[in-house]
Amino acid sequence: MVTDVSSLDVIDLADEESYAGLEKTLSVSSSSVFPQPFQSCIDQTRPDRTGPDRFIFRRTSTDKMADFFGPDGSFTKAAEKIPVVGHLAAAGHGIAGAITGDDDHLQRARRACGTATKSTLVTAGTVGGALVAGPFGAMAGATVGSIGGQCAEKGINHANDKKFQTSAGTYDNFNAADFAVETAADAVRATKG
Repeated sequence: MVTDVSSLDVIDLADEESYAGLEKTLSVSSSSVFPQPFQSCIDQTRPDRTGPDRFIFRRTSTDKMADFFGPDGSFTKAAEKIPVVGHLAAAGHGIAGAITGDDDHLQRARRACGTATKSTLVTAGTVGGALVAGPFGAMAGATVGSIGGQCAEKGINHANDKKFQTSAGTYDNFNAADFAVETAADAVRATKG
C-alpha cells in the first residue's frame, strides 16, 4: 500500500487493494478525478479478463513545477532562509492562512519565520561585529547571532507539527554537539564572506 506519494513520479496500482489503500490515504472515491499531483490516469488496463483493473498515474511537468514553487517546494524553502526575504515569505504564508483559514499555512508561516529569524540574526551579528572589530568581531557577532537564531528556530519549531518543522528540530530533541557545530559553522562562514 502506498502511503506517501509526495516524492513519486509514477504510481502503478496493479490491484484493487493497493488502489483502495491509496484512495483511503488521499480521501478520494474511485469514481472521482484523482487529486493533485496525480490528476490523470495515463493507462488503465485489465491485464487478464478476470483480474482487477490496473491504474497507472504519472505526475505531469506542471505538477513538478508546482511542487518546486509551491508552499512546501524547494524554491520556497530556500527563499525562507534568506534574511528579511524569509520574513516576507512568512507574511505571505500567514496571509494565505488568514484568508483560507487553513492551519497548514499558519504553520508554514512559523517555519519561515524561524529560519528567517536565524539567518537574519546571524547576518546582523556578522555585519555588526565586523563594523566594530573587523574579522574577529564578525566571527563573534555570527556566534552570538547563531546562538540566538538557533534558539528562536527551535522555539518556533516547537509550536509546529513535525512535518512543518525545520531540520533544526525542537528543544525536545536538543543535542548540544549539533548546536555547537552549527554555531561554529556559522562563525566560520562569517569570516569567509
